[in-house]
Formats: sequence, C-alpha cells, structure tokens
Amino acid sequence: GNAEIADVLPISDRSVYVLGKKMGTTSFTLYDNASRVIAVMDISVGPDVEAIKGELSELVPGQAIDARLSNGQVVLTGLVSDVGAADKAARIA
Repeated sequence: GNAEIADVLPISDRSVYVLGKKMGTTSFTLYDNASRVIAVMDISVGPDVEAIKGELSELVPGQAIDARLSNGQVVLTGLVSDVGAADKAARIA
C-alpha cells in the first residue's frame, strides 16, 4: 500500500498493527508463509466520526447534532438550542 497513508507494524507472527498517518485510502495485502495471498483489504484513514458523535452526545447533551465525513472533512448537521452549543460542537469536530 501507500506508506504515506499508513504504516503496518508486525506485532507477532500472527498479528499486525495498522497505524494511520495521513488522510486517504490505501490497500493492505496479507500473505501466508508460502507467499499466497490470504486477504486484501482497503484501508481508509480519516477522522473517527463515531468517536466525535460520542463526544457530541456527552459534551453537548440534548442537542440533535449528527457528524459525518464528506470529502475528508467532518460535517455537522442538526439543530441546537443556542449559539454556545453550536460553537462547542464545532470545536469538538
């Protein structure tokens, strides 16, 4: 894959750690001891939208705010009760 997007670090002979470095996509291919392909995966590196949603729910409670990715950017949508809640949500994102 693309080493600028992610590094693959072996942890043991049966496990690896994939570390995202830069937003983007790359591929990841696993081989067995006989050099046969056992898996091919697409890896997307970007903001953790699920974690952002959790933080929004916890830190700006009672507000109908959703988060999603669009072209590598976090987009917030919804309704808030005041400008302070909107500002706090934007800082979290």
